[in-house]
Amino acid sequence: MLHLLAVDTAHSGRSLALALVTDSAGEPDLAAWRARDAGWPARISEACGSIREGELLHDPVAGWHLQLAGPGEAAEDSPRQNILFPAGPLRPGALLRTIGPEGEETSWRILELR
Repeated sequence: MLHLLAVDTAHSGRSLALALVTDSAGEPDLAAWRARDAGWPARISEACGSIREGELLHDPVAGWHLQLAGPGEAAEDSPRQNILFPAGPLRPGALLRTIGPEGEETSWRILELR
């Protein structure tokens, strides 16, 4: 499993962490996600220390998305955020985007893959 760390390009101190499997092209592997034994964890950490945790999920219609919950919330009851991965292999410096339920977009720069 690959661990990705990215930072919000507009808000200092805000980070996104994902665990996922990539295919031979270096992109998220849908077949591996479908065959998974456990969730692919995701977390957004805010500069103030607040953390939203949940999973990276896939929907046949909407594609890849995050479902994250804050303290005292259930992830399955939280709104989804679509996540758009860059074309081609995931690599440090590449940008990905999340789009919230109200259409708000956030760009994230990948810092680390391990």
